[in-house]
Amino acid sequence: MGDVDRGVPRLAIKLNWLMANIRNADGSKATSESIAAYLTERGISASTSSIGHLRTGYRSNPSWQILDGIADYFGIPGQYWSDDAVEQAVRMDVARLDNTYRPERAELVARIAALSPEQLRSFTRAVDALDNDH
Repeated sequence: MGDVDRGVPRLAIKLNWLMANIRNADGSKATSESIAAYLTERGISASTSSIGHLRTGYRSNPSWQILDGIADYFGIPGQYWSDDAVEQAVRMDVARLDNTYRPERAELVARIAALSPEQLRSFTRAVDALDNDH
C-alpha cells in the first residue's frame, strides 16, 4: 500500500474564505491571478491554474512555501493553514475590522482619530451617556 497524501484539511474552504473576506488595499477582491502574480514576483512558482486547483479542492497539498506566500498576500500568519485557533483568530479579527471600517463609518472614524486627548475624553463621556440612556 502506498502513502496516503491527506494534504491540508479544509484548504479550499480556508482559501476561499480569505478571498471572499479580505480585500486588497485598493478595495478589490483577491483573484487566483492576483495571488499567482504575487507569489511569482517573490520567486515562488505558482500559476493561476495551480491557485484555482487549491480553491476547488483538486489539490490540497501545496508546498509550505506556497502556503506561507498566500498567507503573506493576505497579511495573516502562516499557521492559519494548520492551527484551528489561529484560523478562528483570523476570522474574528476580520469580522472586527469589517464592522469597524465600513464605508459609512469611515468619516466618523477619521474624525475621531483627529480629536485631541481632551476632545476624545469629552467624546467618550458623551458616548457613555448615550449607553446609560438604554
